[in-house]
Amino acid sequence: IKHETAYVYTNVQVFKNLMVDVGLSLDRLKDRSLDLKKYNPKLGIQWDMTNTLSFRGAYIKSMNRTLLVKQTIEPTFIAGFNQLFDEDNGTISERIGLGMDFSKNHIHSGIEITQRKAEVPQFESGTISFSDRDEDSARAYFLWSLNSVWSFNIETMLEKIDNKALGPQKLDSITVPVNVKYFNSSGFIANFRTTYLKQDITFTPGSTFVTNKDNFTLVDFAIGYRLPKRMGIINMEIKNLFDREFFYQDLNFINSEPVSSAYIPDRVFFIKANINI
Repeated sequence: IKHETAYVYTNVQVFKNLMVDVGLSLDRLKDRSLDLKKYNPKLGIQWDMTNTLSFRGAYIKSMNRTLLVKQTIEPTFIAGFNQLFDEDNGTISERIGLGMDFSKNHIHSGIEITQRKAEVPQFESGTISFSDRDEDSARAYFLWSLNSVWSFNIETMLEKIDNKALGPQKLDSITVPVNVKYFNSSGFIANFRTTYLKQDITFTPGSTFVTNKDNFTLVDFAIGYRLPKRMGIINMEIKNLFDREFFYQDLNFINSEPVSSAYIPDRVFFIKANINI
């Protein structure tokens, strides 16, 4: 596999409260089956409408390429919207995003909607073709720092995937995580999280899966201690506290490499320690 990329990005301060992000990349990917060369424009707008309210929007074209240990020095976000995804190399995509953010004192909230259209390379019998995948999403969030000790946040995320490539044909998800966090000056920390998730899945004809929908609520709990003098942190966490069984479709049918599922239908207990030497 051989890939070449060249890009240029600039931020233009049009007015005191208006920033425009402009970029252009030239990506080329070549292997035994693919030989792609694409110019990909990027445009982002960040407008501080008031001291507390801001608007952002983006139009992004990109082509997924090989990355060394999944890292790059190319900007990965345009006006707060991601442009790089873990998917098959050679995937060509176009993304449009709009968002509003509010911030005042100890409250931060906002909403964003995105639409992404991807063309995914498919290899069959020595030939290559491209299949469409449409991804629509909406997200709303609310974060409240009650004081120096307690914080509360809730999100609502809606995702709709219409897929003509390999994997399920359709996937509709609603996810609502709620977090309550505690921070103590002595170093003790705690986090209580509950997550509601609902999915509706349409599998390809002939699929061996019978279950195509589920909704469930999970509870996670974690406590930890920050060592003095920034020496590190020790955490103990329990996921799926009540050992809830459920059916969940992850996104490994999109990812270029399989990753661990965010939700596991078994109680999981682990201890993690990060020590700074």
